[in-house]
Formats: sequence, C-alpha cells, structure tokens
Amino acid sequence: MTTQPARQTRGPSPTPVNAHRYARHLTLPGIGLEGQRALLGARVLCVGAGGLGSPVIQYLAAAGVGTLGIIDGDAVEESNLQRQVIHSLRAVGEAKVTSAAQWVEALNPDVKVEQYDSRLNAGNVVDTLSRYDIVVDGSDNFATRYLVSDHCADLGIPVVWGAVYRFEGQISVFAEGYTLRDVYPEPPANAQNCAEAGVLGVLPGVIGTMMAAEVIKLITVVGEPLVGRIGIWDGARANFRTVRFAQSPDSEALRHTFSQAPACELESPTQVRSVPVSEWQDLVASGVTIIDVREPHEWRGGVLGQPVFAPLSALRNDDFSSVAQLDRERPVAVYCAAGARSRVAALLLEGAGFVDVTSLDGGITAWWMRD
Repeated sequence: MTTQPARQTRGPSPTPVNAHRYARHLTLPGIGLEGQRALLGARVLCVGAGGLGSPVIQYLAAAGVGTLGIIDGDAVEESNLQRQVIHSLRAVGEAKVTSAAQWVEALNPDVKVEQYDSRLNAGNVVDTLSRYDIVVDGSDNFATRYLVSDHCADLGIPVVWGAVYRFEGQISVFAEGYTLRDVYPEPPANAQNCAEAGVLGVLPGVIGTMMAAEVIKLITVVGEPLVGRIGIWDGARANFRTVRFAQSPDSEALRHTFSQAPACELESPTQVRSVPVSEWQDLVASGVTIIDVREPHEWRGGVLGQPVFAPLSALRNDDFSSVAQLDRERPVAVYCAAGARSRVAALLLEGAGFVDVTSLDGGITAWWMRD
C-alpha cells in the first residue's frame, strides 16, 4: 500500500553544513536531497512529551524535521525518568515542553520548536492540529486519542499513533480513511490506570522509534506506511507482527461521541474508607486481614506481609471463592499497586457482605517508594 505525501512546504536545500549533518540521508536511496528538503519543510505535531513522545521528538529532530510542535501540560517528575529519556534529573519540576525543546535546540539548530504548555482539549484542538502536516499521538488515554483521531480525520491530517502497556506496544498510521475508531470503536473495558499497569522502561523507546520512522516515511513518501495495519510488539517474547484491519462503516458516525472519563483512568470510588498504606503493619498487628487484589502476575514482584490473594478481575466476575473462608464480620484491608483498584475492590467486598473494609491508599508502590 502507498499513501499520499503529507502536505508540506518544501524547505531550503541543505547548506554545506547541513549536507554534512544529513549525509547518511543524502546517500540513502529513496530519501536523498529531495527527501531531506521535504523533511526540512515539514511541520509535525507531537501530542505528548512523555514515554512515546521522547524518542519521537529526538529522532525527528535528528532527522531535520523543520518544525516540531510539542503539546503537553505536565511537568517532569522523577518517576518519568525511567522511560522518558528526553528529560534529565535537572529538569524535574520543569514543564515537559520546555525540557524537550531545550533538548532539541541543543541537538539541531535547523529545527524550530513550537511549544504548547497545555493539554489538548475540545477548545484548542482544531486550531492546534490544523497548523501541522502530520500529527503524532503519544498520549496515554483514550479521551485524548479519540480527540486527536476524530479531528484529524475531519481535517484530513495523517496520524501516527502508538500505545504501550506493560511489555506490549502497538503502532499504526491513520490516514486514507482509516482511523482509531476502526481498531477501537470504544475504549477497551479492561483498561487500567496507567500508573498501576506499569511499563517496561525501554518499551516506549522501541515503539516511539518506530513511530518516528513512520513519520519520516510519510514525509519522504518512501516505503509502505502502516496504513490499514496495526503493528504489535511483544517485548516479553521479542515478537513483532502486523495485523490488517478494515474500515468500519460505523467509524465516521462514532466520531466526537466519546464523553466519558479517560479510559486509562480506572474508576476510583471516593466513598470508600481509606488509610495510608504506611499503616498496614499496625493494622495487621491489630488483627486486620490484608487482601491483595492485584493480578497473579503482579504478586511475583513482592507483597505486603502474608496477604489473602483475591484478584480484582475475579471479584468483578462475582467470584469470591478466594475470600470464602474469611469471617465477613472481621475487619479487612485491601491494597493494589497504587490505590485505585483497591477502592473498587473494597466496594465489591462490601457488596458481598464484608462489614469492615478499608482501602490502603497509595498501594504497594507507595510503600516501596517511602522515604
């Protein structure tokens, strides 16, 4: 499959300095001088300067994409540094767009960076997207993904999309009538809190680098972009495969219909009684039973004391066999990775007849990260 070149303004011919910088592109069949001129004249927006956005921005800047827009409303946190490699320890507390722009400016003065220190939303999406030839979606929630995909489809702008989850990543190019709605008409029902799910640190680098390659292919009209196909990388098994998907007759009607909270944010009830996870040992000493509601594969990483194991996935399916031997009149405290799932589990346990249920705020991750 081939795709039309992204709309763009051709950049200047490389100067002698640029020719030296881009020498490996100039000698590459399919790119050469014209391809490099196209890169220098391209305008690309990166939605997100986090795990996926980092390698995308880095490699597009190195390739000489003339204008890079970066939109992200977050500040750099220390926990980002495990995978968001464009940021440094000195950048903690700084706006991500500022940190990323400084990295680009230090690498390649040919690249103009346009910074948007805000979240993409219904009020700014059309004005922001319409300034660019290609949009790269490195966001981490379905609300933003649908916002990008739906409006880019309306505007006729190609979207290079990627997502990561634990050890797996996905990538596709939405263009020529294909959109995210063809793959995910609505958010997956089992989407978890992004912080709780975890992600292998190098995985965004793998997927993000692939995303940068797709952008370069679109700009230079070389190779076969992932249009109508989704690439799936299984990092645990070192396996990459592509799956074709068809355009859904319902996808256009679904555009702009997503009004729920981001699917990446698991429902976290506020009416549940909770205490900080730092109190778990005192609770055990007072006779409270601790229940771990994470999934079995998470238990291998460590647990709190000697808990009862009751995966939330089982509780959601009305399977309470794992807690059948517990006295429902006695107090229990539930924990998960970061506190969201334990609140849901607490409500389910209360509904099953447990009269004294407490959720441990922060989960086991907060316990591990305590000072």
